[in-house]
Amino acid sequence: MKKSKLNLIIDFLLLILMAAITGIGFIMKFRLISGHEKWEKYGVNLDTSLFGLDRHEWGTIHLILGFILIALLVIHIWLHWNMIICIFNKLIKNKGPRIVFTIVLCLLTLFFLIAPFVFNIEIEGIREKQGNYKSRLQEKNIDTNNKENALNKETDRSPKLKTINNNKKPKANSDIEIKGFMSISDVSTKFNIPDDKIKKHLGIPLSTPNSKRLGNLRKTYNFQMSKLREFVKKNPEKME
Repeated sequence: MKKSKLNLIIDFLLLILMAAITGIGFIMKFRLISGHEKWEKYGVNLDTSLFGLDRHEWGTIHLILGFILIALLVIHIWLHWNMIICIFNKLIKNKGPRIVFTIVLCLLTLFFLIAPFVFNIEIEGIREKQGNYKSRLQEKNIDTNNKENALNKETDRSPKLKTINNNKKPKANSDIEIKGFMSISDVSTKFNIPDDKIKKHLGIPLSTPNSKRLGNLRKTYNFQMSKLREFVKKNPEKME
């Protein structure tokens, strides 16, 4: 394949990847909003998904596409290396400033790549966080009834949200921390209950992979999280 054709193909792929990464960013920011934004908007926390994928799964796709984009960008730079060097030398004629600029560029690139693994994250309890959001709503004099009305309006426009809202029941056994992002294996390990026992109780086929998230399984097999919490609470093998 000629170099010019390869360059054109890579340019097309870079354009598609950048559009896809941006689009998924919009999905995670404006459609599949985070937990605290759900509290602000609806007054409750809901499980949301798009095309069967939740916010975390779209985030994984976003990361994978980012890796592919970086790989294609490296190939693109390699194919245009001579042209880049020529333009760079003309743009900055003195050798000293060129070296300084190159070092700064490399350091900035390295910083953005390793920063997520270097800096410490802030951790706050989920219950405390949710309590803060509820308090904030009260400080703003936002009635929970208004939040419920807003949720009903939203579910009228979205059949999926309407189904989730209609199936939603008061929380039971709140002392048992089981979330939709957890997998069968996570619950089995946390509460020391065999995987097969959990599947049988929830009516899930035994052939189902243990890595499947409860949120996705609930949509497929139509079980309530409260049912699982009740089962874990009564199970004598539950870890203390």
